[in-house]
Amino acid sequence: RVPDSLARCHQLVSLDLSGNLLGAGLAPDLPDALATGLVNVRELNVSRNRLSSLPESLGAMRRLARLDCRENEIRELPASVEGCDSLAELYLGHNRLATIPDEIGFVASLRTLDVSNNALKELRPSLANVPLSLLDASGNDIVAVAPELGRCVTLRKLMLEGNPLKSIRYNILAGPTRELLAHLRSKLSDERDDVNAAAAAFGKVFIGADDAVVIASATHADRVAFEGGRGTLLLRDRGVERVPIEAWDIVATRVACVDLGLNGLKGDACGGGSNSDALATAVGKCKRLETLLLDGNDLSSWPLPHDNAPPLPLLEMSLANNARVGGAVQTRGVFSRASNMTRLDLSGVVIAARFVDDGLLGPLANLVELRWARGDLTRVPEDVYWMRKLRALALPDNRIGELRAEVSELTQVRSIHWSPYDRVGV
Repeated sequence: RVPDSLARCHQLVSLDLSGNLLGAGLAPDLPDALATGLVNVRELNVSRNRLSSLPESLGAMRRLARLDCRENEIRELPASVEGCDSLAELYLGHNRLATIPDEIGFVASLRTLDVSNNALKELRPSLANVPLSLLDASGNDIVAVAPELGRCVTLRKLMLEGNPLKSIRYNILAGPTRELLAHLRSKLSDERDDVNAAAAAFGKVFIGADDAVVIASATHADRVAFEGGRGTLLLRDRGVERVPIEAWDIVATRVACVDLGLNGLKGDACGGGSNSDALATAVGKCKRLETLLLDGNDLSSWPLPHDNAPPLPLLEMSLANNARVGGAVQTRGVFSRASNMTRLDLSGVVIAARFVDDGLLGPLANLVELRWARGDLTRVPEDVYWMRKLRALALPDNRIGELRAEVSELTQVRSIHWSPYDRVGV
């Protein structure tokens, strides 16, 4: 058993209890006091024991970055896991889990999740809210996978082998993850015919495996790919240098998700210069666009229109690591048509303080997640304190010196992240 006195080791940062008999016979599982006392622990290894549960107060371990619980007899993950703001790696393989709590969707730092060889019946949509790089759910009893997982643009490896999945062909399960994700996206809607028709209108159509559609325009050398059945344009890290206006005309009426991250897009992304508003005009015409990912490019033109037209349907946008796009902001109203947005990433984008301090983020009252690292911010933008739906706020690597008392009004917040480079006082 774990001695009660261990919970008083408040400065402990790493604890390895693996390969013991915790939970066996009369030995109790881990006590709640362990989680509430060891608040500075960053790594906890309790693998290869006989634990049947984890402490209900697990969420008190807010600095925990790596939790290894493999090879136990754990039947459920406490809902309080949503409080583990720093958790990046969670290993639960070879246990007896029947479900994953929806609260896992609020662990904004989670990158690796191993739930292999358990008794899971399904992968729920809440997992799509986590920026996972690796999800191992192999060797379970899974018969249903939420198609929303197909929209996880950060997911590099999804492992589902060894499950009784009849809706996904084996060659897709065993193939590249990008093809598996494309297959899941295709289940989000039955609009494949609309997408194919739009592709045909743009140029010569080649239909490949898993309904991937590749368009080679008769007048442009650019390659545009529509994958899946719901109008999802995915060209992440494909070396794309521009997206012609003709492609945006297709996006305007039929596409819900556009991922053009990690490419060579410059200027306005459409072939125009820094002063061109072609991209903003094109986005303004998109009647169904919910997700726009433009991170990791070299844009110098702002992608959103800021006129008096009705709000865009846009729910999520990333402009991270476009170093020059902040210079295109010449008015505080650049988000005037983005009031529906719930997730925004401006990391690496520096916008003049006179606009940030003058209500730049004011229209974004519906934000659930805001990420703005390396933005040269000297204070938390005033508008943030009025985002009452906010759950995750990440402003690391800035020059913020004060967190005002009004932060207590953000009652939905589960995660606030500043790096050691900020000297924050409350």
